[in-house]
Amino acid sequence: MSFAIDDFRKTLTWNDTVSRAEIEETVATLRMLDTEAESKSKKQLGLGCSGLVLGVLIGATALGASYPILAVIGALVLIGGVWLLISSRKWKRQDVENRRYELIDTLSRLLSTDMASDATFELQSDFGKAQSTSHCVKQGKVGVWKVKYFAQPWLRLCGRLLDGTQFTIQSVDKVQQRHKSYRSRSGKHKTKTKYKHGAEFILHLRFKPHRYPNVAALDSRALDAVQLPGAVELKKLRVSDNNISTRVALRGVWGEGPKQKSDFRSIDGSSIVIGMLLSSYQILNMSKAIEFRKSRGAGQ
Repeated sequence: MSFAIDDFRKTLTWNDTVSRAEIEETVATLRMLDTEAESKSKKQLGLGCSGLVLGVLIGATALGASYPILAVIGALVLIGGVWLLISSRKWKRQDVENRRYELIDTLSRLLSTDMASDATFELQSDFGKAQSTSHCVKQGKVGVWKVKYFAQPWLRLCGRLLDGTQFTIQSVDKVQQRHKSYRSRSGKHKTKTKYKHGAEFILHLRFKPHRYPNVAALDSRALDAVQLPGAVELKKLRVSDNNISTRVALRGVWGEGPKQKSDFRSIDGSSIVIGMLLSSYQILNMSKAIEFRKSRGAGQ
């Protein structure tokens, strides 16, 4: 199914069964749409603010000099400024996070090298803002701060590798919005808002037990096989006869794609996921080594 631009602009979601080539093509389209939205949002915001100021000045001049026609012109300029500000907000909504479509592009490119040439990905992705009311999971207080906790499951990417293993990659972006009101030394009431960011990445592998036996018997040795980037914390590892499930957490902002001068992110999202995948396959290979030693022992 071809990528529907109008539908994406309405829903900010991309859900489809796609090949690697289709992902590459769609991501190129998303880059173009994102650049357009960012440019128009900034341009219309600037013009809208200028229109409001100019409309007020013209209106004030017209009233002081009793020029009715000038007052009409000022009102039209003012209305035009308001319209541009409204339009700017519409384009701002479509200015999505680059890192999300860049992560989909990077993961599909890396994974496709170990997939069949005609393989497809099952993709569900959401490019809306994490700080949406629908993603607010709880509210509370931390000291003097009032806190809203947001958790947005924005990515689910599934496929099958050449050895028959099925993978499911999920990502959840988390935001804490902290807000407090206080009185300054001058007696004025002020408010302050700050944000704390985090993320979770989840990887599920469903493998063929005859290919990788004894996985469930690895116990603590499976934990020793997990190697993750320093900023990433292992939250859960579960192994069974045909499944490995890994959940990790990151405090801070992850990134993806070309870095900008102002980009202080600590780690790429693809590095986290690939680290999880390599660790899972280290566990699978450990199970094969156990089976090999068993077969050698039986043959002696």
